[in-house]
Amino acid sequence: MAYVGFNHNGYEYFDIGNYILFSSDNTHDYLFEYVDKDLSRLPILYEQYTSKKMDVKNLELREYEDNDEEIDAIKEILIAAHPYYRIEYKKVIINAIGKYFNSLLVYLNYYQNEWDEEWYIKKITHLMPSSLIKEGGYPDGSSPLDFYNKYREWVGENICTGTEIEETFILNIPKEKPSGFYDEIYTQRTICNLLYFILDISEKSMCSLTLPQRIWLYNNIFNLGIEPLISATHCFLFQSPVLYSAGHDYSEQVDYNRKVRDKFDPLFTFKTLNVCRDGIPADMKETFKSAINFAKGITASGIYEKYEVDNLKQLLHLEVLFMINANIMIKKCKNCGKYFIVNDRKKSYCDRVYESGKSCSSIGPRRSFQKKMEDEPALALYNRAYKTHHARVRNKKMSMENFNSWSKDAKDRLEKVRKGELDIDIFQKWLKN
Repeated sequence: MAYVGFNHNGYEYFDIGNYILFSSDNTHDYLFEYVDKDLSRLPILYEQYTSKKMDVKNLELREYEDNDEEIDAIKEILIAAHPYYRIEYKKVIINAIGKYFNSLLVYLNYYQNEWDEEWYIKKITHLMPSSLIKEGGYPDGSSPLDFYNKYREWVGENICTGTEIEETFILNIPKEKPSGFYDEIYTQRTICNLLYFILDISEKSMCSLTLPQRIWLYNNIFNLGIEPLISATHCFLFQSPVLYSAGHDYSEQVDYNRKVRDKFDPLFTFKTLNVCRDGIPADMKETFKSAINFAKGITASGIYEKYEVDNLKQLLHLEVLFMINANIMIKKCKNCGKYFIVNDRKKSYCDRVYESGKSCSSIGPRRSFQKKMEDEPALALYNRAYKTHHARVRNKKMSMENFNSWSKDAKDRLEKVRKGELDIDIFQKWLKN
């Protein structure tokens, strides 16, 4: 079980003991990096892994060497995609295997055969990666039996009866052979679409729509109806909970809690009073004044929204929801191609540090201009001639009046080349005169 708490600075992802597992600021860089990652190798690696352990056509088990190199590769891809996977990769991988096996059984019509719990447990246990199980067993107290129970719930009580079952009794039967890590691929695709249709202002055809109109458009395109995007336990707090990180000094926290308790314990009687109507009791005014002075030293507080989340999809949907409520606009940087937050619709480049050590905003315009020159030879010829003529003005070999006249004429001829009305060779000869 894990929680995510949101405030104006971003969010913290923490466990039941209030230990911070990771946090994200309000630049949303983790989210933008995530939607840019390539997860396409996950199903391929999983198929390679599964084929070593089982014949997926008849579910016969195969002897194999205790080598989970594909699982290690899957783990690396996940961890590189988002900090969530760094914490939860074990649960994600094991759940992906359990869901795949259940889908495979339904796809192969195994709900029509006689088999029991022992048969199921043997098969799915064989599929589980030894490298993860050795790290401390199944996550969140789960076990192969949990996947078996989920399967029984899916296909109903007709399982193991050996009787014919019509497909209409089984919901969501896969029409194609299942692929591994479908949920992870689907989640990324869903979040990408959510950002694009609602927050991305790069798409000119949607720029005229208001935010509610874009949400309505998205909702109807993806036929969401009235079903919620996520289901997560939620509560509002009027103060952030005390969260701990590595190296936290507990003695300082204990001392601080004692000071707070000493100041506010006498004020607990306010719970039995209607202070708004009757005012502060005379014998409590000095104590209340002392508490107010103590509160003046607080630098961070306010409304804090805490959610219990079970997967990355819930976490990212919540993050996007908070971005929508904050009226955040995003664009893809024309240099690195990644999303960034914009306050100015005209801004086209982010401030990430690029490979050269300089930011995209400093090198992007020049790179874009150079590419434009490469893609349009006529423009490159015009630009070169423009610099030459401008240099003549600086050196007082050409008047500004003549330069402006030449520049207007050159632009007109450039447009004719672009329209195919003037040959580029003729244009080049004219520029050299």
